[in-house]
Amino acid sequence: MRLCLKEWSALDDICLFEKINRNILISLIENNKNPSLGLTYATRLFLLLYYKSKAFKQKEDLYAIIHEIS
Repeated sequence: MRLCLKEWSALDDICLFEKINRNILISLIENNKNPSLGLTYATRLFLLLYYKSKAFKQKEDLYAIIHEIS
């Protein structure tokens, strides 16, 4: 999967905050994404939705956000 350095850094920040291994998070995204979406696209969408939920202080948890990309 090809992400830019800022995207990898954002993903790592989420993993630290959520106390989850990066490979596990990527597996969760891959296993729950819409089959028509590629993994890179789904990961970028996850990043966007995650940070959007934090910006608007929504109480969605990590798994609820992952299910939004399906």
